[in-house]
Amino acid sequence: MCRILLLSIIFFSHCSNEKYVLREPQNGISPGAVAFGLFIFTSQESQSKQSFQIQEINHFSTVFTNLSKTKNTDFPFTRGETKIEKKIDNVKILSSSNTILKKEGRNVFFLISDLDTTNEYTLRSVSYSYTISIFNQNGTTSDRTYFVTLPMDIELNKKLLNFTVMPNSIHYRGIFGIHETIDMPGIPRLRIGETKKGILQTGEEILKCSGNQRFQKQFFGDHEMTFRGGEKHFYQLLKESHPSGYWSQFSRVSE
Repeated sequence: MCRILLLSIIFFSHCSNEKYVLREPQNGISPGAVAFGLFIFTSQESQSKQSFQIQEINHFSTVFTNLSKTKNTDFPFTRGETKIEKKIDNVKILSSSNTILKKEGRNVFFLISDLDTTNEYTLRSVSYSYTISIFNQNGTTSDRTYFVTLPMDIELNKKLLNFTVMPNSIHYRGIFGIHETIDMPGIPRLRIGETKKGILQTGEEILKCSGNQRFQKQFFGDHEMTFRGGEKHFYQLLKESHPSGYWSQFSRVSE
């Protein structure tokens, strides 16, 4: 039974005349990739009801950790070295070893290929920035940008989202929500450089209970709001962004 009344998902917008795709295989090696969706949400309870607020984001970044090392080794998500492949309708098509599939200009699914296939990884933390407008006493407004870092529990994360990149395949892991904890309920975010905590949760049911059709569409398209529905939508986006070449073969999973 759904207890959630309203969901506000944090999306990560980026407007650009550039489009990133996964790099084609090099040196005869058949690479693999892992894919998953991420969103961030906050919650408050009032009169035994739970509600969630939307936060518009300027910049979003993730840090992963290598679980196979004696000591966990953290590293940020990057696209890696990029190369301009071609230009279509004034849009540069760039290839990279990691990318993010977008829907209507919004980041939806992480697609990661450039990892050691013998190691296991999980999400370590996320960071983002957001801007709000402040009304001044003289009647003018000014923008202020704030930064938030959400460290996460590795032991919990590796139970929900641990992954290894396997050659010649794409492993879809699902959609995950990161619950941003509230230090002081009812107090808005007003501290520069504040650090809170993120709790990883499976995201399909949260999206389903939200009733927010716009964001459901971002992650599920026209499919059912289940793990399988999210998977089908992911492979459709993969097919749209990689209509030919090595990576296009994996989009058949959605058919």
